[in-house]
Amino acid sequence: MTKSRFQIVGSLLRPANLLTYKDQIEHRDDIQYPFYQDFPGYQETETAAIKQVIAEEKAHGIDVLTDGEYSKSMWHLDFLWGFHGVERYITDHGYTFEDHDGGHFETRKDIGIRITAPLSGKNHHFIDIFKELKAQAGDNDVKTTVWGAAHAFTELSVFDHLYGEGQVYPTADALKDGLINATRNS
Repeated sequence: MTKSRFQIVGSLLRPANLLTYKDQIEHRDDIQYPFYQDFPGYQETETAAIKQVIAEEKAHGIDVLTDGEYSKSMWHLDFLWGFHGVERYITDHGYTFEDHDGGHFETRKDIGIRITAPLSGKNHHFIDIFKELKAQAGDNDVKTTVWGAAHAFTELSVFDHLYGEGQVYPTADALKDGLINATRNS
């Protein structure tokens, strides 16, 4: 049988019970990834939601399956937050954007990043998420989104200035090497 190669790109709207947990996560300053043990019932709720979305994808003939990003809070930062040596915190402000009409809006404020130790991707929780997705998908192909080291480097060096005197990484090159090594070792 020929595969159609249809797939979903982007995040799906979360079911209400999963969204309740995600809202709690956004407002806690003490979250360390993986955080499943911090919220009783969360992992079961997430797994059930992912099983449901996979069943719906299969029912609609989609043969490259995704978890709908249900396992992530912010697609790009969850991967970085999963590195050993990264601390997430609530900032004074989120990212600000200007829309096409000139209006401004701000994202969530739980996007703060600190590097507290040399970065390591060993035992990264995304590997477990991928294995669970693959197990639920059966013979279907699966995909998951992983933040690229180049994107992370721009975020951490240009926007957050997380290298230099008093930082774990003294130079931009050292930060870049740390990100590359942590990503390779995930």
